[in-house]
Amino acid sequence: MVRRFPFLKTLRIVTTLLAILILLFAMTTSTRVPLHQRVLVQGIGVDRTDSGQFHVTVQAVSTSASTSVEVYETDGDSVFDALNNITLVSGKTPFYTHNSILILGRQCAESGLTDVMDFFVRHHQTRPAENVFLAKDKAGDILTLKSDPQITMNNQQLQTNQYVLASQIEQLASAGDLNSQLLEVQVMDVANDLYSESCDVFLPVLSIEEKQIAVRGCAVFSGDKLKAILSGNDTVLIKAVQDQLTGGAVQISLDDGTKATLSFLHSNCETKASLRDNVPHFDLTLSCEMNIDEIARPMAEKQSIRDFEALQKAADKKIRSVLSQSLDTLLYKEKVDVLCLSKTLLHQQTDWWKQNEKQWHEILPHCTYSVTVNSTITAEGQEMSPQTIEPFSTGKA
Repeated sequence: MVRRFPFLKTLRIVTTLLAILILLFAMTTSTRVPLHQRVLVQGIGVDRTDSGQFHVTVQAVSTSASTSVEVYETDGDSVFDALNNITLVSGKTPFYTHNSILILGRQCAESGLTDVMDFFVRHHQTRPAENVFLAKDKAGDILTLKSDPQITMNNQQLQTNQYVLASQIEQLASAGDLNSQLLEVQVMDVANDLYSESCDVFLPVLSIEEKQIAVRGCAVFSGDKLKAILSGNDTVLIKAVQDQLTGGAVQISLDDGTKATLSFLHSNCETKASLRDNVPHFDLTLSCEMNIDEIARPMAEKQSIRDFEALQKAADKKIRSVLSQSLDTLLYKEKVDVLCLSKTLLHQQTDWWKQNEKQWHEILPHCTYSVTVNSTITAEGQEMSPQTIEPFSTGKA
């Protein structure tokens, strides 16, 4: 008895084999760019020229044995055009997958972010996790800053690092848990805020100080254009609302002359929105755990529970003052919503938000707020002195 092979099964096998052959043919005939013919981009700076063109500065991995990075500068009518013109000065194809930072020049930010950010959102090689900074002046000055020569070994060959590396600048964002004035803003964050039309963009600001690059303040935007550059204290407010307040230092003084420096272990901020005469009111409650890093008092003098309570009250007052001043600046002076209070209204006062969404930035400076801070000192460092806290007495025998 002869058994026939099912037609559909035969067709499936033949189709699968043809697909594999086509895939193998495509892989073997596709055009591949060798690694040595690519510019492996690590950092990009974008500026605007007086003529309206884009000027890009690119820091890339060097293919030379004598140095670790190469820097290219080109102009173009768009960001992509300027970056693509790197080929004209290097003879290589730009490759953006390894890029870690994007720095925007001040003139570029004043002209508008939309024309700049589209490339970094749209291009298939760019990553949404690239850290974004604003240069206090020109982005190109940051990526071309030369530091004291640093000698390193790579594959048994000596290399000289004459530039401040993009990877070093990136650490100024990733070290945000060490200092409350360091912000980490990525391409995805900027794109989301630009798309929302109600939340406003904020960026950490880079400044050159005696051959060093430092973060100095926070830039806030209205729409896609730069509105103002604020102090580092305003950064504390932004991080506090985002539940990212760690590190940093708070200096407090008590009536008896005791001075102490406290740091944030972690925090949590709860924001509630209500309506008063049809105008939004926000209640911000910050709860934070703190550590005593330094205290100016005799080591042998024990601290009582009352002393701790006094420190906590002083910390509450100091933090509340800093946050209130920053809120006044953002809401009433600059009139920007970098805290995304609009999202709180969307979730908690949905009907009001649907009716007033289009007028949000006109209503924003009329909003009111209250700030409550509840700090708890949970640690006092690692002192080598004997017990410094008086035991708590319950009054029981």
